[in-house]
Amino acid sequence: LHFMMSNYGKSMSDIDHTLQLEPRHFGALSGMAQILRNTGKKESALRAWQRVLDIYPMMRNAQNEVATLSEELAGEGI
Repeated sequence: LHFMMSNYGKSMSDIDHTLQLEPRHFGALSGMAQILRNTGKKESALRAWQRVLDIYPMMRNAQNEVATLSEELAGEGI
């Protein structure tokens, strides 16, 4: 609910709690990655999406996000 209301601080707190209980919760990691991207933290978002793929390699959304963020970050380095 916090995420849907763009209350990212409280949402990240919920995510942190979830990951303490279950570090491989790919849904929580996906939410974290989306928040990081939405707040302009692309490198951290990329790392979070890569963690999602470590757990769930066939998650199409995570694959797409890793590809997109990698391209965006490569372009920013030019």
